[in-house]
Amino acid sequence: MTKQELKDYRHLRAEIRQLDGQIAYWRRRAEGGNRAPDRSPVVGHFTDPLPYIMDKIIACEQARDEKTKRLADVEAAFAMLDAREARLMRAYYVEGKTWEAIAVDFSYTWRHVHRLHADALKKMSLNVI
Repeated sequence: MTKQELKDYRHLRAEIRQLDGQIAYWRRRAEGGNRAPDRSPVVGHFTDPLPYIMDKIIACEQARDEKTKRLADVEAAFAMLDAREARLMRAYYVEGKTWEAIAVDFSYTWRHVHRLHADALKKMSLNVI
């Protein structure tokens, strides 16, 4: 597990929420698109947009699944840590707290928080294949 993968955690969650919104949009379009009342494709110069919409939904779902897997990898790495280390890593990488705020929350010095962080990174990198 790299530091960059940990830093990407919050961005991945935001991207997943965005993809969920896109999926919902395309599903609404599929349900109420350019279709005749009998649900047959509209004839004339209009083409059936359903295949295009379904491709969009599938692409968004695949992207969401890939990002969800990356989040699960980070969560698995957090699971390798003891409770204090996991709490520290979540505070920084998931909640976005500053090192100073974490030091206050933990009642540790800033330097000790950084030592714990370094130890946690070592544990995570040694246990991830």
